[in-house]
Amino acid sequence: MTGTARYVFEERIRAFSEAFVARWCGGPRAFFVGLREDGAPRRIYFAGEEGFDAEQKERLVQGHPRWFLYLPHADGIYLEWLDLDARTFAQWLGEPLGDDALADTTSTGARGSFPTAWRVIFR
Repeated sequence: MTGTARYVFEERIRAFSEAFVARWCGGPRAFFVGLREDGAPRRIYFAGEEGFDAEQKERLVQGHPRWFLYLPHADGIYLEWLDLDARTFAQWLGEPLGDDALADTTSTGARGSFPTAWRVIFR
């Protein structure tokens, strides 16, 4: 698995996700959050030790128009979300995702705005 992480917001969301699942499950475990239109969590699913397979993920995604997915693997971490904004993540993180969170850690550039749909892999 090749890492694709480049932005500060990705690292902040990864760190939050790791701490969140550790508090609930005691260690790395895949989880899925389905959200209501107002951004409040509707359902939180924690996977067993084996994680979510493609079929399970597809069922969860189909049942929730807004969602977040955290998948730890032996060789990295995968994050994905759909229709989530910076305000929602700011609530989860307990801090705003301002312009500094859009900085590219691999260059001097930055994104113009926060992505509401995203996939990233950490190695």
